[in-house]
Amino acid sequence: MSYGCYGCRDATDVRAGEAVLGFPGTMLDMVVANLQYLDRQAIHRSRAKNVFKAYSKRAVRLDDAVKSATAKQPGP
Repeated sequence: MSYGCYGCRDATDVRAGEAVLGFPGTMLDMVVANLQYLDRQAIHRSRAKNVFKAYSKRAVRLDDAVKSATAKQPGP
């Protein structure tokens, strides 16, 4: 497999955030199978952003604990 060279990028107007990937036609079935797997599994899990959600909940709990502990301390 290879990414498109400069000539390919120039001829096709591929933008900076895009890529052209070339592969032998004999690999088409494997490429399709892997893309279908990613669509069923990895991409959906990644888009769910479960790690971010868990971190956000933990950060809120930690912030609440700090506020609670600070409120219990006697003032100067």
